[in-house]
Amino acid sequence: MKNLLRNINKRNLAKAVMVALTVLSNCMVCFATTDPDAIAKQITSPFISFLSVMITIVQVVGGYFILKGIMEFGPAIKNQDDSGTASAVKTFITGLLFIFSRLIIQLFGVSV
Repeated sequence: MKNLLRNINKRNLAKAVMVALTVLSNCMVCFATTDPDAIAKQITSPFISFLSVMITIVQVVGGYFILKGIMEFGPAIKNQDDSGTASAVKTFITGLLFIFSRLIIQLFGVSV
């Protein structure tokens, strides 16, 4: 036994002990309930909150694209720049898609 302990690297032994303690100390708290929907709500409510925050961020970015498209469109029309006009319209449409992303996702059947 002494020879075995001498051959083991102390750092690797410490790592193994820490992994074992971490695995064994994680305990899951379980609560009994008669309502099966309550469990589903506990699991999905953080995801729904995160999803609503992400959709709001996407809509804010869409508002920025709409404003950018409007600001590019005026000078492009004034300078009679066809490629600039097309780029401004594409940017504006991209902003509209970003703003209505929640409705577009719902059209695909995903409830948001």
